[in-house]
Amino acid sequence: MKRIYNSDVIAKGVQTVHKIQQKVLQAAPEKFGPMTALQPQTGQENQPELLTAHCLGCGSKKEFGVEGEEKMKNGAIRKYGKCTGGCGRQISTFVKRVQDAS
Repeated sequence: MKRIYNSDVIAKGVQTVHKIQQKVLQAAPEKFGPMTALQPQTGQENQPELLTAHCLGCGSKKEFGVEGEEKMKNGAIRKYGKCTGGCGRQISTFVKRVQDAS
């Protein structure tokens, strides 16, 4: 049985890949390799805040993405959103209590 690839073919392939990588690094060095750590990560600003609350549909504590917040009459802050556990119910949790003046 004859081999399809020999050492010469593999060496030429490695050299070709190396040349392509060098051209890519010259064109955009900040997108590849260790330079990526210096660039700000995109897409993380748009991710919703995740909180944990008890879901009545799932019957346990589940995470939810915050869709909004509401200030109650007593000054407490309530954040709400859809359950990520599978039921899709709206769940909420209080994140800040009222500070007593006394």
